[in-house]
Amino acid sequence: MTIAIAVANQKGGQAKTTTTINLAARLAENGKKVLTMDNDPQGHCAIALGIQPEPCVFNVLLGLGDPHQWVRETKRKNLYLIPGDRSTATAQSVMSAENRPISAVGDAIAPLMAEYDYVFFDTAPSAGDPTDQGVSLSTDCQLISSRSHMQCRHPPRTFQTY
Repeated sequence: MTIAIAVANQKGGQAKTTTTINLAARLAENGKKVLTMDNDPQGHCAIALGIQPEPCVFNVLLGLGDPHQWVRETKRKNLYLIPGDRSTATAQSVMSAENRPISAVGDAIAPLMAEYDYVFFDTAPSAGDPTDQGVSLSTDCQLISSRSHMQCRHPPRTFQTY
């Protein structure tokens, strides 16, 4: 069974991407097959893994082709990535404009889920669609990345609804 984890915080600079990449890499080192989906339009997961950001998340979110074709191998054994770039924000806008439910994202990546031990969702620094999508897809855990002990006392409103 796949364990899906969202790393989220509505504030930028809270080490969401760093947390995502480090947890995913460690699990991959331990022999787990891990997929990371970079839902942040900055594309920093790709950059951190030595891959060029590209519109793969855009293509997956909008259901353009088989989602397998948008998964990229990394230089680390067992660690795979669906890279994002600035087009990720466009895909999220299109989904909102078309009134697609959050569950549409789950439908789009469903063919991939059973193939991995862990799937991580690195989210954008915002409250709303990108973060909600990642959090709704995390079946087991939502990590609220924070550098401030005060922020941990009062989780963002986004996380109180799930």
